[in-house]
Amino acid sequence: NMLLLGAFFSTPYWAGKDGPGKPFGKGHPPAINPDPEHFRNYVKETVKHCKGFIKYWETWNEPDVSMFWRGSPAEFANICKVAYEAAKANDPSCKVIVGGLTAPSWKWHEEAAKAGALKYCDIISYHEYFNASDEPEEIYQETATLLEHFRSLSEKYGNGRNVEIWNTEGGITDDSWLNGLEIKDLPPEDKRG
Repeated sequence: NMLLLGAFFSTPYWAGKDGPGKPFGKGHPPAINPDPEHFRNYVKETVKHCKGFIKYWETWNEPDVSMFWRGSPAEFANICKVAYEAAKANDPSCKVIVGGLTAPSWKWHEEAAKAGALKYCDIISYHEYFNASDEPEEIYQETATLLEHFRSLSEKYGNGRNVEIWNTEGGITDDSWLNGLEIKDLPPEDKRG
């Protein structure tokens, strides 16, 4: 069986902290900080609508990357609390995941954890990519280091709980996969890095 992972990713244009923004089209939505109460309603209605189909919900995507989250780690922790409470109120059996943390942002992780983000999750997720040239020992060591990092933060700042840690996005990078592919949104092949 394949599990569906729902994501409370991005702020609906009507739920911005500074009032409604403009609806967005293609690509990633702009990083707009959510109004906590509007976000609570968004999560509540989304979980209610998908109850029975989606059991796992990830709060945000790579909040430690400014392209996706422009608020502080403490503001993210508050959104984790809001999402967790709203999701559990509408489906107590669902699992809420703190979303897609990236490897290089260790200070950001610690600040979010200190502010309470890891108290409001059942699972911690991270994203990890490797280079095709990485040796298996390097991959193993990097993964072990990341797991220890998140386990330590969970024990220290997540009420001492031993939560599961999942990799919800990853792969092996290779710059050749775009060779010969012509899509209007890509630069010409001779300009790709």
